[in-house]
Amino acid sequence: MAKLITTLAVVALAGFAAAQLDKAKFMEIFNKCQSQINVDTSEIELMKNKEAPTSDKGKCLIACIMEEGGIIKDGKYSLDGSIAMAEAKFSGNADNLAVAKDAVQKCQGEAEAANAANKCDLALEIAKCFKKYAGSIEEPF
Repeated sequence: MAKLITTLAVVALAGFAAAQLDKAKFMEIFNKCQSQINVDTSEIELMKNKEAPTSDKGKCLIACIMEEGGIIKDGKYSLDGSIAMAEAKFSGNADNLAVAKDAVQKCQGEAEAANAANKCDLALEIAKCFKKYAGSIEEPF
């Protein structure tokens, strides 16, 4: 779980890669989500130190970023958005793209089976799933 936040951040960033957004745009989205959710700065520091969010607000921050990146749509896992993200992120590496596509397919079922209470819990489940199935990629989602 200690490295989960790295996966969470990369998942969120990769969603933006699908839309070819730059780091400045990601920070704009992060700041927008943070201003809506108002996650305590101490929890953001935990996330920066690769710790998973512990509060509902922390999980909701990740969900907000995933929504903006197309990974979550209408409160559910978006297979189409996740595939687009994988294709954009790994278009130059066929091996990583194959692993990523396999992971997003498997995560669709796991996201549905998780029966998350809300999109914030769903975001954490998606991140865990990506880590589980795409962990062999040096720089996963």
